[in-house]
Amino acid sequence: MKKVKIVIDALMYASLSILLGYHITDNKVHEYLGIFTFALFMIHHLLNISYYKNLFKGKYNFIRVMSLVTDILMFVMMIGVMISSMGISSYVFKFGGTTKLLRSMHLFCTSWLFVLVNVHLALHIYPYISNFRIDIKKSMFEYAIYLISILLFAYGVYYLIDVKVWDSLFLLKDFKYYDYSESLIHYYTGYIASSFVVVMIIYLILMMKLQRKKAK
Repeated sequence: MKKVKIVIDALMYASLSILLGYHITDNKVHEYLGIFTFALFMIHHLLNISYYKNLFKGKYNFIRVMSLVTDILMFVMMIGVMISSMGISSYVFKFGGTTKLLRSMHLFCTSWLFVLVNVHLALHIYPYISNFRIDIKKSMFEYAIYLISILLFAYGVYYLIDVKVWDSLFLLKDFKYYDYSESLIHYYTGYIASSFVVVMIIYLILMMKLQRKKAK
């Protein structure tokens, strides 16, 4: 079952990366892949039904509260994506009547979904990152790995600034202009680096929280 969950999660992450590259794929592919991703999302929740059964059991520490809030917001954004998708669909639903409100809603929800998915990822792999940091201290590649991480983080920040991610997150503009000349390599490198930025920020927050707790 654990392997199935990992495969589902990996497929969701991969499909989300393709969906956010709207300007890279055909619109028809975008819509059908969106349906596939939503199906994966629902399967993911069904496979993790025990999580909901245990919501009112045990104590809530900082990580558990953060995880719950992230999951709730992620679910809301996914529902928002699906509702807005049906309204602006050209192939799958064909309801017609594309509106500015639905387009803005779709852009807002997908942008925050990207952030929340990576926050969710960071909360789950936090222990593995900590263990990896311990392991590389024993490796001759320690400084090389840190250098690569710094460069990847810096590029991720640059890419987020370059695409003006805040415009989508806070709806500062009515319409998002895509660079249709952007290459696959440039987009996916930027996507991975941007994901790395979010994951590392959450990791650093958790690490500082843990250090403060130990200092008390």
